[in-house]
Amino acid sequence: MFSIRATKSLGSLLACLPWLVFPASLVAPLCGGIARGAGDRGSLGNHHAVATDSPLATEAALAVLARGGDAVDAAVAAATTLGVVAPAGSGLGGGGFALVWRAKDKQVTTYDFRETAPRAFDGAAFEARATASDAQKAETRGMLVGVPGEVLGLTALHAKYGRLTLADDVAFAATLATQGFPMGRYLAEVLKNDGLRIASHPSIGPLFFEGSILRSRSAVVKREALGRTLVRVGREGASAFYEGPIAAHMVEAARRWGSSLTMDDLKARAVDERAAASRTFGKRAVYTMGSPSAGGLMLLEALTLYGADASSSLSKVGAGSSAYLHAVAETMRGSLSDRLTSVGDPGTDPNATQRFEALLDSARLEKRAALRDPRRAHAATDDAARERGTTHLIVADDAGNIVSLTTTVNGPFGARIETEDGVLLNDELDDFTTRAEAKLFLGDLQSPNRPRALARPVSSMMPTLVLEDGAPLLVFGGSGGRRIATACTQVALRALVFGDDAAEAIAAPRVHVGAGVELLLERDIPADVENALRARGNDVKRDPMKAAVQAMRFTGEGAERTIQAAADPRKYGSARAN
Repeated sequence: MFSIRATKSLGSLLACLPWLVFPASLVAPLCGGIARGAGDRGSLGNHHAVATDSPLATEAALAVLARGGDAVDAAVAAATTLGVVAPAGSGLGGGGFALVWRAKDKQVTTYDFRETAPRAFDGAAFEARATASDAQKAETRGMLVGVPGEVLGLTALHAKYGRLTLADDVAFAATLATQGFPMGRYLAEVLKNDGLRIASHPSIGPLFFEGSILRSRSAVVKREALGRTLVRVGREGASAFYEGPIAAHMVEAARRWGSSLTMDDLKARAVDERAAASRTFGKRAVYTMGSPSAGGLMLLEALTLYGADASSSLSKVGAGSSAYLHAVAETMRGSLSDRLTSVGDPGTDPNATQRFEALLDSARLEKRAALRDPRRAHAATDDAARERGTTHLIVADDAGNIVSLTTTVNGPFGARIETEDGVLLNDELDDFTTRAEAKLFLGDLQSPNRPRALARPVSSMMPTLVLEDGAPLLVFGGSGGRRIATACTQVALRALVFGDDAAEAIAAPRVHVGAGVELLLERDIPADVENALRARGNDVKRDPMKAAVQAMRFTGEGAERTIQAAADPRKYGSARAN
């Protein structure tokens, strides 16, 4: 079933997993090795690179590249593997965004395969559910299930760009699901924090718990039904998922818990290919997600104000100083307000893209910035969005092609609805802004992110690429719900303004803005900086933030190209370069 040639790095991993029974065609050719990539979270190479949230996903992508696949093939392999081994944040029952750079024609394209509300979705019932008891919410959690887009997104990318067969691309994931994989440190932490709801789940619980006791993180987890589903999708394509028995089982499972999902919703699902939201700053051009993402908006607003190189005014105050963190926090607060008032789904709102572009008007941003006081924090609007989870991956291949892809099922294990085919359904519609939430800040105005049929909720996911003189300089993206935008914006500033390499930019301690003047600080931020931020009026709290960013930084081109790949230690990620 599985014949992808492995690297020496993969062989080393498999040696630690003796219970995996891979065919000899995979394990035998282990002599090639990886040129310069000994580090797990940071790696340097000249040919290709992968950065993901999981060592197994990184190895899956490398195995596909070793067989001759391109960046899209490897991204499909990594994404499907993450859906198997990191089910708390991603999977076939979810959706996401992708940014693709094609080196041959120097084109950037984004793909939106985010989950959508079913055609019969009842916005009024959704609003009423928001005030229900916890028990009633649990019984109606199917109302949160959006029409999954991940399989359609991955297969559409493969059909347009892939070199190998789809079966080759998903084989690693299918094998892990069937033969088993170690729970791992991050998944064990998620289960420890959210274990009460998961342990009692009839199908998910026994995978990870013995009764109410969490199994060891080295325990072998098998998801055999999901493995069969992956094999079938690999063989038959998206139609195997959106039509026939697998689709019928998704509809049946979702409707059992209050969803209006139908077979017609699944058949009508589409992927939107769009031009990236972009701005140019001197020699550097930044490409990111536009609506329905608000993550790219925060980044572009910050760069419009501060620039994207060492000439930035931020350079004078110093990276990590209280003045720097306060200024960045104030900018992020302004962007949260813009998100609430203006960002929506262009598929159902014809003015969404125009509003997004208007938000980036430099005169508007400079006027707002002029009203800020460097000695006093301004309260942010926050609609209590429930964005969570997600996973991000990056692949750069030998030909110079790049894929930056973020995928999610939203909350831990999505809606906690698993079909008999092993598909965990998302709870993505929980990201809509209810009328009660919007009224706090918008009065009688409607939110552009209001719950409605066929709409995609606003997201923070933001796969991003920066070019310098037309060549890739930096690519990144992240996971962690609303904190994706704040984390990625800070990583970008560290890399572009202060010249940090990819690993340094990711490792630098970060802040996150909450409601009002709340400012959450990672533990590595010094006490004197904390005190200075508090003196500026921020309601400072320490927080073990788990937003994770993957990034690659490029120097040179062609035979002179060097790639530095880095994965976030906050989520125990894995980066490898050759």
